[in-house]
Amino acid sequence: MSQPRCLALYLALCTVPLAASASVRPVQHDDFSNRSISCEAPFRLTRDCSIRQGASRQIVIDGLRMSLAADHDGDTLLITAPRPQEAVRRLTGTLRHRGICVRHVQPVHGSQGVTGYYLQFSGNAYDYLSRYTTLDGADW
Repeated sequence: MSQPRCLALYLALCTVPLAASASVRPVQHDDFSNRSISCEAPFRLTRDCSIRQGASRQIVIDGLRMSLAADHDGDTLLITAPRPQEAVRRLTGTLRHRGICVRHVQPVHGSQGVTGYYLQFSGNAYDYLSRYTTLDGADW
């Protein structure tokens, strides 16, 4: 399957709720709005999550800047970006070359539409993506 078709399939599955392993109740669709998200819910993000700004690790992949936060295992990520669908495309392509595949994609909704995505991967995506960290203010 071609890369654009794979991405289209992943994005088409966005309405499928993710299973929260540490949660007592199933994660609901409303849990994925900006007003409901924190570093503790709907998933516990222990890496690069700020209570003030959310995803706080700033990375750049192929010139596209984005921010990410991750759970303890690094396989569940919160990605925010000015162009979030493009960020997902670049991340999944970069990780696919490392043998890490996306399993679930869930959009995060804000007042202006989709502002980011929760992504669940087949392995630790965070450790590999942290290589793309940028400290250069010109990127932002």
